[in-house]
Amino acid sequence: MTSGLRRLSIWATSGPAWPLATFLAIGMLLRIPAIWLADGHEFVDQSFQYIDPAWHLATGLAWHPTWEWEAGMRSWTYPGLLAGILRGLMFLGIEEPFRLMRAVRAVHAAISLLPLWLFWLAIVRWRPIASPRLPLLLFAGSGFLVTTGVQPSGPAFGATLAIAAVLAFHGPRWFPALAGLLLGLAFCGRVQEALFGPALAMVGIWQRRPAAVVWLIAGCVPGLLLLGFVDYFTLGGFFSSPWAYFEANILQGAASKFGQRPWWFYLAAGVVPVAVLVPPWLRIAANRLAIGARLLPGAAAAAALHLLVHSCIARKALRFEYAS
Repeated sequence: MTSGLRRLSIWATSGPAWPLATFLAIGMLLRIPAIWLADGHEFVDQSFQYIDPAWHLATGLAWHPTWEWEAGMRSWTYPGLLAGILRGLMFLGIEEPFRLMRAVRAVHAAISLLPLWLFWLAIVRWRPIASPRLPLLLFAGSGFLVTTGVQPSGPAFGATLAIAAVLAFHGPRWFPALAGLLLGLAFCGRVQEALFGPALAMVGIWQRRPAAVVWLIAGCVPGLLLLGFVDYFTLGGFFSSPWAYFEANILQGAASKFGQRPWWFYLAAGVVPVAVLVPPWLRIAANRLAIGARLLPGAAAAAALHLLVHSCIARKALRFEYAS
């Protein structure tokens, strides 16, 4: 058994990159436990803000609007998508609640292969590295990436698309336009993911890639229009939900009543343990971060800006920064 595990370890961490289809199959296999076992909800608002209104749209049954919905702070864009998934699955005969939600997570897991595809392109085709199997395996099995990939909620869905957008921006030709499209759709899931856009644009200017920046901006338009028109026809105003959210939580400080954290919370609870910036691996981890930032500068800049801005906001939770 020991020799078999050793051979499996060598196969998984050394040698040339797996073919893309093999890598995506590995990624989907690593998501099966979360698809099958992650019943319930990750946080209470996952049900109140996303699943309940989507169920209402899909079935016409009653639901209890929260104060955020009554204040017009929530867009129907992601609940509408989720309702479409629910209707499609029920059309296929999947109606028992636990089976239905497992199927919903399976659909989201399939969508979460998008950032895996782009990461494979990034380190195998665009910026090839030696011995890519271990980074590929770590990325595919990342707990944060699996969580955001399978859980049905606006923030999780937005984070998955934002990660894919950041990776796509590093590609040639039409990939920056794809990055913009994904980032615009991520904005529909969680408006704060828009912060990744300025960071990518600044990196593109620094890299002297003006065409990439233009394509990034142009690609964002469909997603922005989608949320704008959904808000217009459901809430009565173009972009009314992002503005109501900003007005209530930033200008009026409504979110602070749910708990406040010090400015260093994301650094101590997120960056330090995830990046393993602790003895005796501190120097190795710092070197790895530096190498990664040079390899994918857009990812480093996007994560840094997102973390910096949210560190200045009193209301903090690790789930807000999964993408970073």
